[in-house]
Amino acid sequence: MEVDLNKVLKAGIKAHKSGNLVGAERNYRNCLEYQPNHELANYKLAIILDQKGLKRDALELFKKALEVKPNKGHYWIRYIEQLIACEELRDAYNVTVQAKLIGVNYPGISEIENRLRRLIPKSNLINFKKTTPAGLISLLGEYYKKGELAAALNFGEQLSIEFPLDPKITFFLGQINVTSK
Repeated sequence: MEVDLNKVLKAGIKAHKSGNLVGAERNYRNCLEYQPNHELANYKLAIILDQKGLKRDALELFKKALEVKPNKGHYWIRYIEQLIACEELRDAYNVTVQAKLIGVNYPGISEIENRLRRLIPKSNLINFKKTTPAGLISLLGEYYKKGELAAALNFGEQLSIEFPLDPKITFFLGQINVTSK
């Protein structure tokens, strides 16, 4: 029997809007059973889990939705806000920087970054910024592997400004310069 995921998702959204969280959760989970990386089902289920107080479970689903659709600015905001709710302030700051570096221009990102700068002691921010987030290094590596050297060089230079003490960035920039000659 083939399942129409659109119908299941729409039923979940309808139940959610009417306040039937049990029905909405069931429909979103059914959708994810057939398509685990369905961005909207992950996102909507994360909202319900957050409403139920399951903050860490919601965090994972917000992250999954963001990984599937990184071009959706509100996914970045919800993920960052959930990190803050889980008291993962450094990670939240990290993700905020990542969003800005890859060009996410969504209302609220800068405000969240400024709020986090006030919440995280300055000494922790300085130490924290010595190491580039692994996701950013991976993205730089992906550009390099795909042969997108101009994009890799541009991104690497942006990272070197934000994280001047990280030797991995220097290594990648060296590799990119050698390869492009």
